[in-house]
Amino acid sequence: MYIDKAKFFNKNVILRCDYNVPLINLVIQSTRRIDQSISTINTILSQKPNRLVIISHLGRPKGKDPLLSLKPVLSY
Repeated sequence: MYIDKAKFFNKNVILRCDYNVPLINLVIQSTRRIDQSISTINTILSQKPNRLVIISHLGRPKGKDPLLSLKPVLSY
């Protein structure tokens, strides 16, 4: 199924994005993966879903690791 064929109106949507972006000192070095997801997010939001939840992870943490936080992605 292609995203432009899906029906999102009034639905709860979970979108899994690959935001495993390169970071140095918690500064994003390349925003390409984030930028490429914007069109998908806008497509979903244009159909007025009830809720859109975006999930991702950074690296392969074993427990909490502040160096693998997605806070830089959030602020971008």
